[in-house]
Amino acid sequence: MNEQTRYRITGSLFVVALAIIFLPMLFDGAGVRDLKLPVKQSVPNSSSKQFPETVSTESFARAESLAEKIQQRQKTSRIGEVEVTPVSSKNSIADSASSWGVQLGSFSTEANAKKLKAQLEKSKYNVVLSRAKTTDGTITRVVIGPLIRESDAIKLRQRLSKTYREPIVVKLAI
Repeated sequence: MNEQTRYRITGSLFVVALAIIFLPMLFDGAGVRDLKLPVKQSVPNSSSKQFPETVSTESFARAESLAEKIQQRQKTSRIGEVEVTPVSSKNSIADSASSWGVQLGSFSTEANAKKLKAQLEKSKYNVVLSRAKTTDGTITRVVIGPLIRESDAIKLRQRLSKTYREPIVVKLAI
């Protein structure tokens, strides 16, 4: 049984289970109760609440250190995780947070992707491997990048098209 069929069967069983649980409650009325909330007549005066005027330096320093730890964890946990999106010529507007790359191939065998990566790294290119699930299994994509400007990626694609078959400009979300 392939993976897509398993997902469909699992989803169907989930929907049936929900129907078995909730439909009887709706039709016999036992599951629906009238909810009566107490009504407050007055709204408390917001000026009566006391807030501290200053934040202690200890609390502020602790908050800064926690923020730095979170940023450090995000940096280390995202190494190697790259989402690659092909870009059409119509949709070529780059936002400031994006980076670009040139995809040279996608391989069903990871060893072939690593071989191409090693070959490109010998030529002094920054190479990123990314994995994607397809209906046929997992593929490994080989992308040169990240590049800051889309125009740089287009120039690199033109240069690489002489050596490699059909390189593609892609937008990287790191």
